[in-house]
Amino acid sequence: MKSKIYNYRDLTFIKKMIDKDEIKIISFDIFDTLLMRPCIYPTDILHLIKCPLLVLKTRLGAESELKNSFINIKEIWEYVQYQCQLSNEEAEAFLNEELEIERKLLSARPAVKEIYEYAVQKQKKIIAVSDMYLPEEFLKKILHEKGYSF
Repeated sequence: MKSKIYNYRDLTFIKKMIDKDEIKIISFDIFDTLLMRPCIYPTDILHLIKCPLLVLKTRLGAESELKNSFINIKEIWEYVQYQCQLSNEEAEAFLNEELEIERKLLSARPAVKEIYEYAVQKQKKIIAVSDMYLPEEFLKKILHEKGYSF
């Protein structure tokens, strides 16, 4: 079943909402709205990291084990490093590999890109938000690579 946002009438409705003078700001969530991954679950991409099984299992469970909704990827890999007794170089290499996999696999969601471009054309202030653990500079770089400018 296709998402309703791909329906032409829905895109037209959203554009009409953007056209309203009282609408000054348009906000988009970065993941699963502006950008999408070619997988069902976001953690599926972690299986592409070339690392020992113990490291993968520890990385997959790290966020829930740490119980911190404001954790960042560096802290996640510090936890994995400690739990798996990795060297600084190994942990850094796995962290960088995860970032590179994200960079390669993320793509712009076409219908949302159309809405974004329409909002830019209408000179609306656009905000991108995320609760992801990825660094701000990385997110900005990815967005730029995928055709968004913030």
